[in-house]
Order: sequence, then structure tokens, then C-alpha cells
Amino acid sequence: MCKRIGMVWKNKEAESEIEVVQPRVLNYSPLSLTCSNTKTPTTPTTSEYPTLILFGNQTNFDYNDLLYKLKAILRGPIKTIRWLPGQYFTTLQSLCYGLREFEKAAHPFKANEIVRSNILNYTLFLEYQNNACIAFAHALLYSREFNQMSLTDRALLFNHSWPFFSAIEKIFHSLQTFGYDSPEVLIFSDNKHAANEEFARVICDQMDEKRSLHIFELFRPSNEHMLNCLYKPMKALKLDLIEFTYIIGQVLWSEEIAGFSQEGMKLARNIIISLNNDIHGYYCFNKNLSNYSYRLSQIVKLINQVHAQMSIKSEVMTAGRIFDLFDAGQFYSEKLDLNNPGLIYLMK
Repeated sequence: MCKRIGMVWKNKEAESEIEVVQPRVLNYSPLSLTCSNTKTPTTPTTSEYPTLILFGNQTNFDYNDLLYKLKAILRGPIKTIRWLPGQYFTTLQSLCYGLREFEKAAHPFKANEIVRSNILNYTLFLEYQNNACIAFAHALLYSREFNQMSLTDRALLFNHSWPFFSAIEKIFHSLQTFGYDSPEVLIFSDNKHAANEEFARVICDQMDEKRSLHIFELFRPSNEHMLNCLYKPMKALKLDLIEFTYIIGQVLWSEEIAGFSQEGMKLARNIIISLNNDIHGYYCFNKNLSNYSYRLSQIVKLINQVHAQMSIKSEVMTAGRIFDLFDAGQFYSEKLDLNNPGLIYLMK
């Protein structure tokens, strides 16, 4: 199982049995690195990025390979919106198209093809997270404004927005897949499995029952916040793709990004204005809403709750390290600091 996604479990007693296997990637053709605005990235050395430590065992999760792919993608040329070459799209529309492409790649299964399970297979979860990370990078290249940024600013924008996107996208796509009017609570654990309001318990080959229950209880506050403050409000709002894109755009183009260039901040300010104009037009002309202030206030509240969810999850991850449950330091789930070797590699 593990070899299929580029990793093998490693016992302390068998440290010589590490095997690196090419990871399976979502259905994207290899990115050409011959474009004029593209620089061929240099792969970081293994010593710079050690293997992920998890549950007292090691897995050869190829973090180097993920960063290499991300760097190549983020430095790639703008992606053309299929069938409509040359047509002008607004800031919101082009990003929306990219996120629709993300949905096609990351969530290809219909509701009747999803397995209901309160067991989270960590191998499948990790595979999904890595593939989703790559798919999100591809999605950003449909944005004309993203492609106007310097290569360093692109890396900073991705690093700033990916953890937020990761915290909300499975909830949104769960609701899109199972329907806003469904009485069931079903939230994706990966793109093939969904858990109910009892949440999913992590399993992996080398984790005993006691440790599994400990981790389940450790994540309970985070899961309950996700259910009550993200899933239920989003279900009540019946958020659509345009509104979801607006949320991601508001976070993506935040001016409060450490290391962001002056040119980038100036462009980001203009993009936020454009996004607000776009959502105004969408509400007034597409949805025929004469007063959308309450709905917009709920969306802003939702953005704040996602940030709160990220903080709670970060505290849980810290507690897990303290109690020697896991060390996810090489798992790209949290925003990287400016001095983090991984972010430095993506920027330079």
C-alpha cells in the first residue's frame, strides 16, 4: 500500500530498508520547464529535509519531491481557460475556473461512490493531501493576476493560502458532493471516504489501539470546532463555487504576508477591490439580491472561523509533538516561516 504513494514504513530495527518510490500524482501532464519565465528548480538535498517522523516510526514521505513539483508548477506559465482562448475573464472568474479544475482533479467521485467510514486510513489521507497540494498549485496558474507576480511572491502567496485552503476545501466539496439539503453529516477524510459527526479515528499499520484513541481524543476539539463553526454554517449558507472562490481570493491576496514585495502588495490591494466589485455584480445581477450585506457578513465570519480552526489544529499538532505522538514538521499542512528551508527553496 505505502509504495503506491511514494513511501514505505520504516521500523527503528530496520533503518536500512528505506525505499524511495515515485509518488502517484493527480491527472496532470508533466509541466514543461522550457518557458521563458521558468527556471529549472534544483532539488533540495535529503539532509535539508529529513523523513517525516510519525507515531514512533518513520515513513519515507518524499517531502523533497513534493517541494520540487510545487516549485516547478508555481514557476510555470499561465494556464489557458479551455475552449475560450482570448476572452477576458475577471479576477473572480479566472480563479473560479482554476478551483473548478481543482475539484475535477481532486474530487472525481460521485456521492454513491464514496465510502462512509469513521476510520481514517493515514496512508490514503497523506496521499490525498499531497495530491491536493499539487492540484491547488495548478489551479492558481489560471489566475492572470497570480502570473503577474514575481516568482518569490508566487511562492509566498501559495504558502500563505494553501493551509487555509486545506482547512476548508474538504468541507466545501463534501457539501457539494452530498448536497446541502441532506440530513446526514458527511465530511471527506480523503476523496474516497467520508466520516459522520462522530469523526474518523486514525489507523495505520504500526499504530496500536491505545495510541489511536489518544490521537482521536487529542483532535476532538479541532474536529468539533470544524463541525460546529465551519461545516454547519457553510451548510446553512449553501455556499456556491463563486462565493467559495471569493473566500479563497480574499485570503490569497491578503497584504499581510511576511516578505511580500511592495509591487505585490500594491497589486494585491487592487485585486481585493476587483474581487469585491465582482462579488457585488454576482449578487446583484446573477442572484438578484438587492441586499446581500448579511450574507457577506456571514462569509467574513466564516473566514475568521477558518483561521481559528487553523490555530486550534496548530495547537493540537504542537501537543502531539510534546507527547511524542507524531512529528509532522515535514508535512506541508501549516504555513512555513520565512526562515524555513522549504519556503526558502520555493522562493529562490
